Amino acid sequence: MRPPRLRQLAALALIAFSIPASGQSPPSSQTPAGRLEQIDQTYTSNLRRYHAPIIQEYLVSLERLKQTMTQRGGDGTAAVQAEIDRVNRVSAGSGLLSYDALKPAKTENWNDPAPAQVPAPAGLARKAVPANAIILAAAGAKRSSPEAATLAEKPDGRAVPIGSAEWQIDRVPAGEYRISILYSCAGKPAGSVITARLGQASAQQDLNDSNATGGVNEFRITRLGVLRLDTDSIGDALVLRNSDPAHAAIWVRQVIIAKVTENEKN
Repeated sequence: MRPPRLRQLAALALIAFSIPASGQSPPSSQTPAGRLEQIDQTYTSNLRRYHAPIIQEYLVSLERLKQTMTQRGGDGTAAVQAEIDRVNRVSAGSGLLSYDALKPAKTENWNDPAPAQVPAPAGLARKAVPANAIILAAAGAKRSSPEAATLAEKPDGRAVPIGSAEWQIDRVPAGEYRISILYSCAGKPAGSVITARLGQASAQQDLNDSNATGGVNEFRITRLGVLRLDTDSIGDALVLRNSDPAHAAIWVRQVIIAKVTENEKN
């Protein structure tokens, strides 16, 4: 058994070694900054697990689109390849998709330049989408029918079947707006009518067999018509309806609302 004096010295030595020297920081993992870094790394790692399959599915869709365009003469393949290269850089870099692309376009000042985070539809020339357009993505639809799970064939990536679908829009100033959709339709939609309604304004387009895109993953843009708003639309829903959803499944990836320019009117 140690003498009392020796036990006291040993206890003092343990206490001394447990106290950091002046100016010495505790282990970085135990500091608030170190702990925050650990949490951020874990969060980022978990996000990559979810983003990786989405990125790969998107790349597969882009490659299919590029192949289709090449078979049809090559028009537009450069835009698709540029998007493939961009996504590959994302995959090889952070491995994370930017959430900026999910932010809605501002509508308070229609004449302001469109936000940079609102991209043109993948695989289409940038000039196909006006710079000041509102782009409503499938992911933003508040309601849609039929249920995607009830349909046998579904496109890669996010799209909603029309039946009907609804997007909420904060504000659109009075004026004339051309409305278009980025859609796919594997079957022959002859006899179907697609109607777009925003508040009291509406536009519609009769579909025929030429509107079939050739496959559920082959998307293209078609115009539905012009919406004429006599007063500002505030808090209204943009609603798309298909008069005959059972005849041929129509999948919509984006709704594009673009103000009619003076040149178009003349």
